[in-house]
Amino acid sequence: MSNKNKKIRRIGLGLVAAVITPAVLGLAAIACSRESANDFASQFLLGPKAKDYYNSTTKTLDLSQTNLKSIPQAAFSLKTMLRIFTINREQTRNEIASGIFSDNTINIERIILPESLELIEKAAFAELSSLKEVTFGNNLKEIQDEAFDKTSIENLILPSKISTIGKGAFRSNKIKFVNMKDLSQFTILKSGVFANNLLTEIDLSRVTKIEDGALSQNKFATLTLPTTLTNVDIDFLDYTYPKNQVPPKVKLTILDKTTSDKFKEAISKDPSHLFEIVEN
Repeated sequence: MSNKNKKIRRIGLGLVAAVITPAVLGLAAIACSRESANDFASQFLLGPKAKDYYNSTTKTLDLSQTNLKSIPQAAFSLKTMLRIFTINREQTRNEIASGIFSDNTINIERIILPESLELIEKAAFAELSSLKEVTFGNNLKEIQDEAFDKTSIENLILPSKISTIGKGAFRSNKIKFVNMKDLSQFTILKSGVFANNLLTEIDLSRVTKIEDGALSQNKFATLTLPTTLTNVDIDFLDYTYPKNQVPPKVKLTILDKTTSDKFKEAISKDPSHLFEIVEN
């Protein structure tokens, strides 16, 4: 075999190893994640103490008296809780909080989080479709990707210390208001973070960067990008929609000239963008 062929073969084996190893590790990580999520949430959902955390009258999961520093990945997601209650019903048969689970539905409309909490990990409360309100502790600093994806939050009041909110963290809710003026450390709107909500206005005065799809599928008629906001993805309002259901375009006032010129050039090349520029 020639040296050239030997080199190709070594590369090929390397590629196989590169493909197989992450896949195997990924499966192990998913399995561990499921187990840890089950173990974590079960302490609040099962057993005689479960009633201390859940109020069936107000449909509130109250974690305010705990000393939690973080909530693990997918800990209270729909998939995790369905798994916990299904296993409990079929195998362990522990006591559960009255009313929290019925007809394969998780009956949580409100969550109260502790003052000690600093981190909410990825998909921690994802797909809890009944969840309308979250009370955050004042020391929360980070909310990771998809943490509240596909819930039903209406008014989002975040603590002033929050600095990082991940991709799609509040996507597909019913959010009409976010207290952006109070959030001096939250300056980057990551991809899809507030996508598919009911926002008609949002204060961007403290924001320095907006990523693709961050504010797509909302109810904006107009939007102003301040002079301090110079790093904006052209697609921050765009999303895929049916050809026969073209959404109205958002009227953009862009106060930074360089950014305005960039957007004008983009729409001249591709008129399908979901914005139009308002001259100021």
